[in-house]
Amino acid sequence: RREPLRLANPDDLPEQLPPGKVKLLAFVLVFFLWVGGWGALDQVVEVLSHDNKLVSMLLYTLIAGCGGIGLKIIARRYRGYALLDEIREMEEATVQQH
Repeated sequence: RREPLRLANPDDLPEQLPPGKVKLLAFVLVFFLWVGGWGALDQVVEVLSHDNKLVSMLLYTLIAGCGGIGLKIIARRYRGYALLDEIREMEEATVQQH
């Protein structure tokens, strides 16, 4: 019988996958998902910007800003997850330096 999943932290996920071909296939599929998502986002920016480089840069900056703000929000809400705790600690250290 297998132990129950313990996914309190993102670093635990690779340990929960069976070794060998299944783990390799999972990582390949996640990579495909990431590449496809990035390609789709790229196409949306291209369509919206009409090949204007300034508009493209502004759209990518807006996307990055939304990601950063979103991470800050969830880092404050969900404590106990290693990656989110690190983001929150970086933000707190930046605030203390100013």
